[in-house]
Amino acid sequence: CRLHSPPRSYTHIPKQLKPADTSTGLVLNAIRFPDGPASEWIEKPYVSTNHFDVDALTSVWTFINRELALQYADVLELVAHLGDFREAELAKLSEGSVVDSALKICCWINTLERSKFSKPWETKDSEEKFDWFLPRLQDVLADPSTGRQHWESEYREVLEGFASLEGRVEAFPDLGLAVARPPRPLHYYCTFSRTVGSDVLLTVYEGGRYELEAKYTQFVDLHSRPVWPRLDFQPLAKAMNRLEQLHGGSGDMEWAADRMVYGGPLMRLDRKGEKLSTVQKYGHPTERPIHRSSIPPEAFVGAVTSFMAFGLRGLSPRRGGWGWDELHEINRRIPWDEWEAEALPEALRQCSAA
Repeated sequence: CRLHSPPRSYTHIPKQLKPADTSTGLVLNAIRFPDGPASEWIEKPYVSTNHFDVDALTSVWTFINRELALQYADVLELVAHLGDFREAELAKLSEGSVVDSALKICCWINTLERSKFSKPWETKDSEEKFDWFLPRLQDVLADPSTGRQHWESEYREVLEGFASLEGRVEAFPDLGLAVARPPRPLHYYCTFSRTVGSDVLLTVYEGGRYELEAKYTQFVDLHSRPVWPRLDFQPLAKAMNRLEQLHGGSGDMEWAADRMVYGGPLMRLDRKGEKLSTVQKYGHPTERPIHRSSIPPEAFVGAVTSFMAFGLRGLSPRRGGWGWDELHEINRRIPWDEWEAEALPEALRQCSAA
């Protein structure tokens, strides 16, 4: 979210340490305290953003409609948070609650974006999206039921998927890791809302299918809770390829991981030469293939927890996030060869004995 002449940025990406988790939260804080440090920013006559997503939409709308935004501040902040981090306290949802309204509004935005425009990251039509959504957002903020025909299907999908994960999540708080075992691929709002407080999610599906993902919480400067430093999954992917071969895996499949600096890096098994597009990575697990691995579930979970424990030795979660220079240095110093030669085999032996 950028203000012009000269430009000032309301942003929550690394190196822009401002006290809010979302751009919408930053704008709300600025207009709540007009005589504060951001006073020169909110006097700017124009605001823009370099992309369209839920938080970008609500932050721009908030800057333009300040008095109304303060009336709907609780809902706007949660809409932005759910849109960016894909998580909310859905267990606390009741009809008409802030959580309920935020989920309905996010589903309304998601559904109409897909039906009227391109999917996120598919093409460059952000301007058209803003032109359409900005004048219509107020009505659904005032009464989410007005958009029922657009949000209802996704809303029900999220609540049903969230319920299906009851008792299927194991948390490893000392690693910032959660392991979810859903009955099928689910909408991100389901899995991430069941794993609030974790920074890394390992999803274990039936039939030996797995995905490991670092959440967006590690990409931004998160102020609402401490965050664990992000580990580069690429050394783990290399080890998983060797483990895949030991278990008789197909030679035309390989484990690969996105670069650490990606918004939400995935480590997953793909056919060689067939990588996911950005649209597929950003989309929900329901929208992409998830291939079968030869590695047994207990061994896979053991390998991931061993990797996380080894890489995070001597480190603690920190409020406000981690800078990229710091993260690169942390990862550079980790002796992954030692982990693969010593700690990983021991973890796998313990899994076999259990």
